[in-house]
Amino acid sequence: MRGGLPAGRAHLRPPREPPRGGPARIYTQPDKYVHHIYGEHEAGGTSWLYLSAVPFDRIGFRTVSTEPYPAAGKEFLYAVRWC
Repeated sequence: MRGGLPAGRAHLRPPREPPRGGPARIYTQPDKYVHHIYGEHEAGGTSWLYLSAVPFDRIGFRTVSTEPYPAAGKEFLYAVRWC
């Protein structure tokens, strides 16, 4: 295991396809996984979703807002003068 996640356990899915499998694993094996899918709502939702057997803050994942990152910089980008 590396960082609380078994090596080689990446599951790819097409973009814009809703996550599947993660919630089912958490609910059918509640003692095995933390009851949270990291990346599902963080920063407005990310393209990488993680399940873990240990809390995410213990393996170095940050607690971030659910606001999408582009929304946080929108006001700044309106102020930038483009040539």
